Amino acid sequence: MALKEKKILVVDDNRGMLRFMTNLMRKEGHDVETAEDGFAALDKLNEYRPDILFVDLIMPKIAGDKLCRYVRKNEHLKHCYVVVISAAAAEMDLDYRAIGADACIAKGPFATMSRNVLEVIRASESVDAEDRPTAILGLENIYARRITQELLSRKR
Repeated sequence: MALKEKKILVVDDNRGMLRFMTNLMRKEGHDVETAEDGFAALDKLNEYRPDILFVDLIMPKIAGDKLCRYVRKNEHLKHCYVVVISAAAAEMDLDYRAIGADACIAKGPFATMSRNVLEVIRASESVDAEDRPTAILGLENIYARRITQELLSRKR
C-alpha cells in the first residue's frame, strides 16, 4: 500500500544520519527538509509545516526534548507527528510521551532503522492511537558505542 506523501523535517547533528533519512524518505516519495541543530529547526518551523518531525534527542544548542516540547506548545504544529530518534533513549529510561513525542526509534543498523522509520510513517496516518507503536522501536539492535558517543556529547 502506497503511503500518502508527507512533509517531513529531520533534525540531527550527524550529517550521515541526515543523508540516510533524506535518501530513505525521498525514495518513498516524501518531501524532506533537514536541520543540523535545534536552532536551525526552529528557523525552518517558522515557514515549513511538517506532517512528521524526526528529532535526535542529544544535540548541541537545543536538545531534542526541548524541541519536542516547543512543537507541542505551538498551535500551528499541533498536528505534527513527533518521533524521537536516538541511541541514548534506551539508556536514559526515556518516557518519550512525556516530552510530547508520538514515537521513538533507537539508532542502530540502517536496515533495521529503515523498517522502523517506514513503520512510524505508516502509523502516523492512523487516527486510532492503538495502531501506533508504544515501545521504543529498534532496541534489539542498538549499538552500545553509539549510545556512549551520544551520552558523551551530551555531557560536553
